[in-house]
Amino acid sequence: MVAKALRQDASDLAARHIPPPSALVWAAAERHRRMTALARATRFLRILQIAGVIYAAVLVVWGLHSLAGHGGMILPGLDAKSLNATIEGVGLAVLFVGSGLWYALRRDERRIG
Repeated sequence: MVAKALRQDASDLAARHIPPPSALVWAAAERHRRMTALARATRFLRILQIAGVIYAAVLVVWGLHSLAGHGGMILPGLDAKSLNATIEGVGLAVLFVGSGLWYALRRDERRIG
């Protein structure tokens, strides 16, 4: 009696809930894989853009300080200590931008599937 009720329920469910064709499932999985790869690639490009803006800002400050050191401009608060910090910042920016470019432009050798 219980088995008959379960079979009846199973046949009702099977009639209403047919799984999608395998080609549709495969296409959705491929689309998801491509979108994930695209998101991974654009994430690093966004980071590179932000790093480039920071790099440019640091270089502008450094350039203004260099002009102040040569009598071209006088900016209060920029002394030798801040120049040293600026040079270190430029070095770090070059390091980060360079490593980001290396990661973004390297060839991915992993095979999927």
